[in-house]
Amino acid sequence: MRISPERAARQIIRACRYGDAELVITLQAKMAILARNTAPELFADTMSLINSWLPGPAGAEGDDEKPAREKETRIAGPSSSLAASGYETAHDDEEDGL
Repeated sequence: MRISPERAARQIIRACRYGDAELVITLQAKMAILARNTAPELFADTMSLINSWLPGPAGAEGDDEKPAREKETRIAGPSSSLAASGYETAHDDEEDGL
């Protein structure tokens, strides 16, 4: 579930205006808080399990800045039509002086 930036901003301003100490915006966040408050041990175990599925930290090389073409993902790799059209657009913009 997503919330528009405008709606989120209205909720934040309203919370500030009324001095609310805490604001939970999305339904997913509200459900997570409910789960954490209802069964804290189960929630912590579940979060640990989910965390174990995430990739580990990048090594020291993960902090090195890379040129844009080296940051490609599998979805938009160099042979991808998405990447190709992006490169063409960028190239066209450079030629146009943009």
